Amino acid sequence: MKYYFHINGQNVGPLEREQIRRLVSQGKIKEETLVWKPGMKQWARAKNIPELLNSFFRPGVARGPSPQPVVTPRVESHPQSHAHYHRVSATQERGSFHESYAGFWKRLAAAFLDAIVTTVAGGLIGFGLGISLAVAGAKDPALFRGVGNIIGILLAWLYFALMESSQTQGTLGKMALGIKVTDMSGRRIGFGKATGRHFGKMISAAIFCIGFIMIGFTGKKQGLHDIMAGCLVVNK
Repeated sequence: MKYYFHINGQNVGPLEREQIRRLVSQGKIKEETLVWKPGMKQWARAKNIPELLNSFFRPGVARGPSPQPVVTPRVESHPQSHAHYHRVSATQERGSFHESYAGFWKRLAAAFLDAIVTTVAGGLIGFGLGISLAVAGAKDPALFRGVGNIIGILLAWLYFALMESSQTQGTLGKMALGIKVTDMSGRRIGFGKATGRHFGKMISAAIFCIGFIMIGFTGKKQGLHDIMAGCLVVNK
């Protein structure tokens, strides 16, 4: 039994049975701890490895394999010893879904590209509609502004909600930066959740943009609107 464990942001191993037992007794290895050994394609929770579950946590209780793949481990070809630690990305943290979370600056760059896309698209649509209203005889500037605002709101909503709930799982800006939106288990989100996330940005912006700044400080790189909608933005 030679396993590697993801403990406190580092990979440690390979560990023998007694070493595992000691770390379990010290509370450093838990059922939720990520584990890998040669031959496994993905990291998995310790509770989803029957050999570990039955030996160290719940004797006699069998559990099926982990339904969600995690990330391919980073280990050296010839680890120095069982105490050798392997550095991992700081974005790899324990949670309901173990993934490389997209950071603040990458998301800001994606948002900038999306702003260009929606501005250009909105301008073209607004221009076409303005000509149509003028031809129809409309002359009230307030009408033009009102229609323009409605189009802008609808365009932004449909652009973000439709694309983030599509197979691409991201807008053009996110696709360009190699990131996508998922639920807390790494699955594709639906249109309703994408809609909630989009309009949640209004709250993130209303509180002096603190909801967006949170992305740089939360463990899973979530903004307030991500937390409200139960979403993650991760690297592909």
